[in-house]
Order: sequence, then C-alpha cells, then structure tokens
Amino acid sequence: MNPRFTYTRASSATYFDAVGALQEAVSNQPRFDYDPVTQTSLGLLIEAQRTNVVTNPRLLGAVAGTPGTQPTDFGSWNLSTSGLSIQIVQSITYNNLTGVRYRLFGTAAATATVSNLFSPSSSGFTASPGQNWTGSVFIAVASGLDTVNNFRLNTSARAGGGTAGSSTSGSLISSLSTTATRFSQTYTNLPGTTTGIAHQLLIGVTSGVAVDITFDVFGPQLEQGSCVTSLILPPGTTIAASTRSADFLSISLSTMGVGTTGTCSLVCNGMLPQSAPSGINQSILQVDDASDNNRYLLRNDAATSSIQLYRATSGSLTSAATVGAFTTRSQFKLGMTIDGAGGVVASMNGASVVSQTGGPTSGLTTLRLGGSVAGDGLNGYIDRMACYLDPVTNTQLEQLTK
Repeated sequence: MNPRFTYTRASSATYFDAVGALQEAVSNQPRFDYDPVTQTSLGLLIEAQRTNVVTNPRLLGAVAGTPGTQPTDFGSWNLSTSGLSIQIVQSITYNNLTGVRYRLFGTAAATATVSNLFSPSSSGFTASPGQNWTGSVFIAVASGLDTVNNFRLNTSARAGGGTAGSSTSGSLISSLSTTATRFSQTYTNLPGTTTGIAHQLLIGVTSGVAVDITFDVFGPQLEQGSCVTSLILPPGTTIAASTRSADFLSISLSTMGVGTTGTCSLVCNGMLPQSAPSGINQSILQVDDASDNNRYLLRNDAATSSIQLYRATSGSLTSAATVGAFTTRSQFKLGMTIDGAGGVVASMNGASVVSQTGGPTSGLTTLRLGGSVAGDGLNGYIDRMACYLDPVTNTQLEQLTK
C-alpha cells in the first residue's frame, strides 16, 4: 500500500494469506485478504466494528473421549434420540484454524435432529427485539457424510427458556468437503419477546439408519449485524467475547496534489461479499472536508445491490443518482470525476456516466476509501485506486471503468 495513505484499526484482526492460512494482523496493520479455499487475492479488507459473542471460537479446553469434554463454554450435544453416541476424537488445527474433530455414530431409534450449541446454555447470548444477528462456523467432513440426512446451521431467538423464533440454513451437505469451509446464517428483525440469541449446528438422522460421520468444527462466530465478517478471536488462550475495531483508510488531497476544490478523477476496483443490509450503508469512495457535511460520495445504499452517487453541502445530502448494480463476490470498477465547480460524474463497469450538481467547491481535504467520517464501513474489499490530477472526459472515464 502506498505509504502516503493513513490506515488505522484499533485492534488486531484476522485475514487469510496467499496459501489460505489464517493470520492475525496487529493493530493498524492492513489486511490483504485471500479466499481460503481458492487462494484468490481479494484485495484490501475494510470492515466495520463487530463483536463475536462466542467466547471460545478457538474451541479450547476440549478433552478426547466418548463423549469426552466439550470446549469451554460450549453446551453439551443434544442427541435427541437413543442409539447414538458422540465422540471427541481430538483437537485439530487446519491452516491455523483451531478446532475439534467430532464423530457421531450409532443407529438412531427415531428420525431426529442432533444439535450442539456454541454457548454455555440454551438461553444463548443477550439480544433484543428488532436486532439482526449472523452466525457462522467453519466445517470440514472427514468421512461419513452420506450417513446423515441433513447438516444445517441455526441462529435462533430465545425467550423465557424457550425459542421465540429461528432462522435455519438449507442443507449444507452438497457444499461440505474435507476442506474447512465457512457457512453463515442471518436472522433479521428478532421477535418482540426476544431476550437472547443462540447459534448451533443441526445434524439430521433417520430412524433405523446407521450413522458414522466424522467432522471438524472451527471458528464459531455470532455477531450483531446482517452479514458475516472476518473471524474475530480473543487474544491467546483468553475465553471471552471479543471485538474487532473498524478499519479506516484515507489520504489527504494535498498529498496527492489535489486542491481544495477536489478537482480530479478517481478510479478504483472493489468487491462486496454482500449487498448492504437493511439500515446499513456501505461507503466506497468519499471526498470531504474532514466531515460528512460537505462531500462527494459513492456508496452501496442500505437494502440495495446498487451503487449510488451523492453530493452534500452544509449537511444536506442530495437524492441518489444510481451508477449501477453489482454482483456479490464479483469485482466491479468505479470512476468519479469532480470538476471543481460543484459538478460530479460517475461510471461503473464502463456504463454511461451519471451526474450530480451543486456540490462543494472549496474546503475539501480528504479522500476516504471504504467508509465515511461517521462510519458506514464497507465490509468488503478495495483492490486498486488511481487518481488523475487532470480530470478525464466522461468518455475516458467510461473507458477507464471497463
């Protein structure tokens, strides 16, 4: 990354390196992330602040045996029917992910769902009505996947010792393999009686059918928000909920040779793993006066899969001009030209430019990538960014974003 940029994050955070191994970046260290399965470069990871309320995502404290001793702060397995046994085979490490290898075996006396909570009790973790929560976990199957009828992830609202509602994934069987793969499930707008939130694995078994499946579990995470973010780990062997601070990336316009009118053209590559959730915007590029009052902005608006162009003066944000729609987990290319006289145009993936007028014409100081002054964290990736001091024509901007 160009050393003229200012990058901050007030905590450690995780990412995957070029060989698919989990790494922990120290505070203020940028994270250039890779897909852990394909090892494809994803770019610079920029995320909002999140907390993992699962206190033991490293699955520490497990003791081998049948049933053995569960990791610290994990609930016991609920086998739901007679004829089945659960075994902790061993603690295991896969590409720096630490976890536990389990074996479920026997012949079920009835068709049932076997479950395992990632919390000490069925009441789960404190939550409130109307909140959105996302649970995730890495799973690998060593053998025996064909002996069960289902393998799912569940996030459920708890109230008064019971279940107020739940959100369960479809079957993961077709996606499971010997490679540790991350799965997630989001529960939006928790019911009005909610007092807690729980996160668990569900395994379906069939009456009279022999079961013998060996599988690995790594990195369970439960976070308040409508999308999954990078794995959040407590330090070392600590057993506690842990928070990853937000990433911030900016550069002063003067450092780039851009004046306070903001006159320039900017082009960047990006990728979003998800559309912006309800109530959450994902900012991509912003040029401002060190506040959100006077700015030019490209962002993915809440509850949409489109990118919008805005300008703001004296705290008043214009109506959006839609630049284009993106496909999740696919790279897009964005360009924006500020003319210095209050006008701004933008293009995405070579499409015709859209425009706004009446923007700020003085006092601009800062370019921000992946966030605004107030936050609006990207929860995604910036791959490349270029600044043209002599603004390009609209046709040239469309060509640059192809």
